[in-house]
Amino acid sequence: MPIIPLNYTGLSSVNAIGSINESGNTSFGFCASFPVSFSSDKDYVNIIGECTESIKRQLSLTVVSGSCLVYWMKNETELFLINQKKLDEGYELKDNDLDKLGITIKAVNTPCEIFIVLRWNNDLDFYLFNGEELMIKPQVRLLLGTGNNYVNRNVNDFDSGSYQYLINLNKLKNSDENRTGYKLFDIFSFYPGKNITFNVTIDSTAINNYQANSIAVQLFDPIDIGEALFDIANDVINLELNNISNSFVGQLTRNALYKVVTNNSVIISPDFSRHTGRFVAINTNTGMYDTCIIKSYEPNTIDTFNGGTFTLTGGF
Repeated sequence: MPIIPLNYTGLSSVNAIGSINESGNTSFGFCASFPVSFSSDKDYVNIIGECTESIKRQLSLTVVSGSCLVYWMKNETELFLINQKKLDEGYELKDNDLDKLGITIKAVNTPCEIFIVLRWNNDLDFYLFNGEELMIKPQVRLLLGTGNNYVNRNVNDFDSGSYQYLINLNKLKNSDENRTGYKLFDIFSFYPGKNITFNVTIDSTAINNYQANSIAVQLFDPIDIGEALFDIANDVINLELNNISNSFVGQLTRNALYKVVTNNSVIISPDFSRHTGRFVAINTNTGMYDTCIIKSYEPNTIDTFNGGTFTLTGGF
């Protein structure tokens, strides 16, 4: 039969294995208990979210079947193993002061089932796994073709000055080095706010003009895009057709979500506002950041609920 923790104020059906050694006289007024089942050993699943304020949280975790790795989570993306070895069936883990940290679990041997008991002392909001999280496969499309993929506008779209319009558009949209690929990507299918890990490689057959360790991802803020449209409209009204600032695209991304590519991968969390973006890197020829040209994107065929691989051309 279940053993109820000392001073527990929740349902008597909670299965907290063993006794818990509490420090001080903390009173826990909030509680939750739930099972978590894993059918795949590929996914990292957030079980308990981080808390923005200091809080007394007490965790009991029991491995009912299979085995798993358990991590403390910090800053949403940093994971730290609680135990260097995998936790096997029957293992009982207790953390009497989880505080602000979150908990992430990865199954090692499946099927795997975990039972969680959590108590806390303050009425603060934080994520708790509910067992009904949607599984949405991330899907990506590439946009703004360059080089051989560049599509010129129809000159009949313009009332006058079509020649200069096409020159300006080519300067803005095409590759500076005439690399064939794409400037932008759009994650059009995703679970909002959920971390997606993408692999990032550079075409080994091309000249690489990226400064080492300078590649990053930017997801655009749609408000900045709207402001840029007003700037364009102002130029059209004032007939300033011969100049497009070299920093125009930079203005679009000044408030973008920015993530550095580390060890050939990047973790990003798209949402309904920010899901379209670009890769940037420092150009070894100019010492300035510029838009990387994307050669291709390959979906993840092994772990279909995670990101695939972007291949960059090595140029701008």
